[in-house]
Amino acid sequence: MTRLATTLFTAALLANLLHCEADTGGGLGEVYVGVQNEAAATGAEVSQFETRYGYQVTLLEARVWLGPLYVWAPSGAQASSPPLSLIGRAYAHGGYDPLSGRRIRVEYASQWAMDLLATEALSLGLQTAEIGTSDGASLALLPPPTGEGASTHGHHLWVHGVARKDGQDTEFAGGVDIADDGLLRRVNGIEAALELQDGRAVVLHVRTNVLFDRAHFDRLSDSDDDGVAELLPNSQPYDAIFLGLTDPDAYYVTIENE
Repeated sequence: MTRLATTLFTAALLANLLHCEADTGGGLGEVYVGVQNEAAATGAEVSQFETRYGYQVTLLEARVWLGPLYVWAPSGAQASSPPLSLIGRAYAHGGYDPLSGRRIRVEYASQWAMDLLATEALSLGLQTAEIGTSDGASLALLPPPTGEGASTHGHHLWVHGVARKDGQDTEFAGGVDIADDGLLRRVNGIEAALELQDGRAVVLHVRTNVLFDRAHFDRLSDSDDDGVAELLPNSQPYDAIFLGLTDPDAYYVTIENE
C-alpha cells in the first residue's frame, strides 16, 4: 500500500471511529433486565384468554425458552464503523448486531426459561447498557441448553391446556420446535420505543394470547388414552403456534422503575 493510500485509509478509520463516538448516546450505565407475561403486568388472568377464532383457552402449563435479547438504538444511530478488529477496540454497547447492522443499546446474551403462567416478573439481573433512545428490539429463540430442557420436555415451547368452543372441550399437550434454518430462530422488529436510563428496568413483555391466537384446536390429532390430543408437527395448531412464537407482535419492551 502506498503512503498516500495508507494515509487515506487511516483517515477513513478515524472518521468512522469519531462518527461512532458521536453516536454513543448518553454513555454507559446499568439497567435491570426482566421479562413478564403481559396479562400479569396488566392484572388480567394469565392462564385464560379467547382467540380470534372463538376458542376459550385455559392453559394448565406453558413454558418457553427465550433469549438472547437485544435492544437497538434508532436506525439513524447506525454508523459505518470499521470492523472492531481493525481498530483494536471493543464496545460495551453500543456495539453492532452483525445480522441486522443495528447498533445495540442493551444485550442480554443468555437464554432463560419462562413460565408463561407466572404472575410475577422474572428478574434476569443487572446489565451494562448504553444510555439513550431505542426504537426496537430483537429476540433469539434458541433451543434449550444441553441438559436444561426438562421444563419444556426438550422443546423450545411446551404447553398443556384446554380449548373450548361451541360447547366442546379439546385438551391438548405437546412441544413446538424451531428449525435452525436462516433467521427462523430470530424475532426482529419488536416494539421498544423507549429512553434507556441508568438504574431503570428494561422489561420484555410476552403476549401469551398471541402465541396461540391462530390455532384451530379442533384440528388436532385424536386424543390418547387420557383424552389429551397431541400437538404434532405439520398439524394446523402446531404451525399456528410456531407462527405465534416467531411473531414480533407477541413481544414488546418497556422501561420501568426497578
